[in-house]
Amino acid sequence: MSACKIAVLCMICAEIVFVPLFIKAQWPKKTTKSLILKMICASLFVAIGVTAMIDAENTSLYAILMVIGLIMCWFGDLFLHVSPKQIYFFIGLIFFLTGHVFFASAYTIAVKDMFPEASIFDWREMLAIAALLIFGIFGRRRTMTHKLGKAQIPVLIYAAVLITMFVKACSLGVRYGLSDLPYNIAVCLLLCIGAGLFVVSDSTLVYINFDKRRTFRLKAVNLVTYFGAQVLLASSILFIR
Repeated sequence: MSACKIAVLCMICAEIVFVPLFIKAQWPKKTTKSLILKMICASLFVAIGVTAMIDAENTSLYAILMVIGLIMCWFGDLFLHVSPKQIYFFIGLIFFLTGHVFFASAYTIAVKDMFPEASIFDWREMLAIAALLIFGIFGRRRTMTHKLGKAQIPVLIYAAVLITMFVKACSLGVRYGLSDLPYNIAVCLLLCIGAGLFVVSDSTLVYINFDKRRTFRLKAVNLVTYFGAQVLLASSILFIR
């Protein structure tokens, strides 16, 4: 096993250690300690992506876009935690939105490069995006007790981009899984589960920030799924060129 792969495994283990420490430190309110721990966790998933890129000698556009997406999320983490003011929250969301755009672009480009017969958006992807967005809208209305108010349009835009990222990740993952490429099943799971965890994490964030359901259990689910998603997606750089 190469030194870089060992480093990736060590960083994944470090993430497993630091995420619970961060979860504990940020409850019941954010502190300087929780900010430091959060940025350690965020720096680890960026470092995993960069190290995977070096180990695989992967300078493909996919790898570059994925690392940029990870860095955008790093800044999103910073702004969401650094201040309780709403402006910082929305700046953080913009960084995450940008990160999802880079992730979705990476998946789209990888599909076209590896499976030339595939279209940028086929009817199954369009149908899946529309169905999931409609399901999300009606599900939110039935389960949330507070209205989004002025945040409704930004949240809807964010949800559309997030769902597009998820569908694109699954599209690439399924195509890869059905191919005879090396580690096909592992890559399929990395992409589909990673993107799925991102959807779970951001869905819980809506209830925490807009529906005032800020419980320790829900916050823990939000953070565990989020950092798990980032680690899995960053690790995909080891395999996808």
